[in-house]
Amino acid sequence: MRSFSTALSIFIIAIISVVFCSAFLIFYQSAKSELESEIFKRKQSEMNAAIAHIETSIASVEASVNRSVFIAKEHLSTPETFKKTLRSMLKTNPNIYGACIAIEPYYLHKKSKYFMPYMYNKDSEIYEIDNAGNDTNNYFLQEWYTVPKRINMSYWSEPYFDKGVGNTFMVTYSQVLNDASDNFYGVVTGDIELSRFTRLIDSADFNSRATVKLISRNGELLAGGSKALPDSVEKMEFSAIIPETGWQIFMQIPQSEIDKVLFEMSKTAIFTMVTGLTVLFVFVFLVIRSTAAPIKTFADIANQIANGDFNVEVPIISHRDEFDKLTKAFVFMQESLRDYIQQLKFTLTKQQAVEKELQIARTIQMNMLPKNFEVMVNIAGKLSTEKSCSTSFDIFADLHPAKEVGGDLYDFSIKDDKLFFCIGDVSGKGVPAALFMTVACSLFRAAYRTFDDPVKITDSINNSIIGQNDSDMFVTMFVGVYDRSSEKLN
Repeated sequence: MRSFSTALSIFIIAIISVVFCSAFLIFYQSAKSELESEIFKRKQSEMNAAIAHIETSIASVEASVNRSVFIAKEHLSTPETFKKTLRSMLKTNPNIYGACIAIEPYYLHKKSKYFMPYMYNKDSEIYEIDNAGNDTNNYFLQEWYTVPKRINMSYWSEPYFDKGVGNTFMVTYSQVLNDASDNFYGVVTGDIELSRFTRLIDSADFNSRATVKLISRNGELLAGGSKALPDSVEKMEFSAIIPETGWQIFMQIPQSEIDKVLFEMSKTAIFTMVTGLTVLFVFVFLVIRSTAAPIKTFADIANQIANGDFNVEVPIISHRDEFDKLTKAFVFMQESLRDYIQQLKFTLTKQQAVEKELQIARTIQMNMLPKNFEVMVNIAGKLSTEKSCSTSFDIFADLHPAKEVGGDLYDFSIKDDKLFFCIGDVSGKGVPAALFMTVACSLFRAAYRTFDDPVKITDSINNSIIGQNDSDMFVTMFVGVYDRSSEKLN
């Protein structure tokens, strides 16, 4: 009859052999899928980084233009200050190639159809044009002017060549100028030169053979390569959207580049797998043969302890290794469980006693609150009959503390055809709040027997509490007096 260790060793050898042979058949495909997924994630991360750079440039231009809109509105009566605003935009924001403030015809001057001061930054020098609008450059027809005017909100234009003014390919961000009645009267713009986007893409850590493009929302090329890989070339494609503008980054990588990486990683992975399986086989065989014997003994002991026999004898194992520690751990577990059960019984008994006392305290506290609602209504009705008062009322109250006992309170009583009542809440919870609540109720009952004015009642209660309140607790209380004869509530 073969031993457990021998049978288990043979079984593991068979499993390892099957896994080892199968690995050679399926490893490449699974590794390819995993690596392609990793490459996809890495490229998406690279594209996201590029998008972050572009979004930073876009956001800075939008922020500069939006700040200038506020300044332009404030100084509309002195348009000569517009140039200072534009120059400040270009000096403080290197992402802006050019900027202008374009105004509706005859809005500022009845004799001036065009008003469009423009400045642009070229070779680190700022150039200015006093009025770039004229019959040749009719800015009222430009997309960056007509679209924001129509939609009455900010807008990023499609790429265009700014002939005669900026003289370069660019995109423009326009923010509308509206008067106090929300009527459109112009735009403030900021231009980004397309070559800046090209530099941003070139600075990103993309594969040298990757084709990367930045495309506008209408499919116009903003930056990057103008040619795509042929359809005959196997490739991977990636894309990502810039939410702020709707622009898209599109990238293609030849499959041959990916296959090179896959091949190098596959060689390393196969070597690691073969080495690991060999070492694992030797290790498992030796460990099983030397350590399998004591396992059954500890399993039997564990079952007896689980069934409640905490006095079962743990045999001494001669091994001076982890089994020796395991033996000591079993002994310690026995003693700890035995002590824990005894302590648990004691704690439960004590807890039950405390809960019973708290329940009694809750009953006492609830009994202190008035519940004679029908009696009070009958008294009120009787007084109403004796004094020919037509007013009658119903009264009801209920209280549910957050814990067994608490600091919530209410009280009421009738004196001289007047209903005295209070509703309150003591700071804190639990037994201290309940004790303080009892004091507050007692003080209320003493006060309303002496005073009819709720102000004097609260003053009396407050003065009594202040005099003996070392714990610095307080009660928030609403006190009311309803005079049934005059039908007034104080």
